Amino acid sequence: MSASQFIKAYASHLKRSGKLEVPAWVEIVKTGSGKELPPLDPDWFYTRAAAVARHIYLRDRSGQASLRKYMGNAKRRGVRPRHHVDASGAVQRSIVQSLEKIGVLEKHSLGGRKISQEGQRDLDRISTTVIVRTRNRLRKEYKDSKTTLKKSAPKAAAPLRGGIKTQSGKRLYPVEPGKAPYGRTKQTQIKPYFRKPFYAAAFIRKARANAVAAKQK
Repeated sequence: MSASQFIKAYASHLKRSGKLEVPAWVEIVKTGSGKELPPLDPDWFYTRAAAVARHIYLRDRSGQASLRKYMGNAKRRGVRPRHHVDASGAVQRSIVQSLEKIGVLEKHSLGGRKISQEGQRDLDRISTTVIVRTRNRLRKEYKDSKTTLKKSAPKAAAPLRGGIKTQSGKRLYPVEPGKAPYGRTKQTQIKPYFRKPFYAAAFIRKARANAVAAKQK
């Protein structure tokens, strides 16, 4: 399961629950000094909270320094090379405190934060739901692709059993070299010049050469 799928699902869960306390400055604040504008997504606080919860779930004892570094970005410096800049500490602190109030995070005895039992139960449930949905979607796409391939598969052409009738009244049947025609023995096969097209080309070249020689005479 990718991180983006889980973060999106857990952010929607936090928004639906309505328990997460959202500050009033979320519409005007920048998430770091390396950003030029505030986030364009109106629900960015829930997305950032889901990302922070996942980070602490995977890396126990994470503090403000690790969160700021993890959420930082490369700052544009004009013609000079970009440098990494840590994210805003106030934003990370507010998110951690909000998650701590609803019981998702708790303080670690050795410092930093860790995931609580209630938070771990919620995150495990959300991840299981995402995995099941992804598996069902992939199965459905696989079945639909098989059905589409069956419908679009070209039908096998019926064999030509009528053959070709010549001027003398004989009927020649198309066969592969070395195989007998339909219901006939190998002795009654058509002649090689009918099966192999380069014999016909040689015949045409010879006829043209004879016609040119007759004109010259």
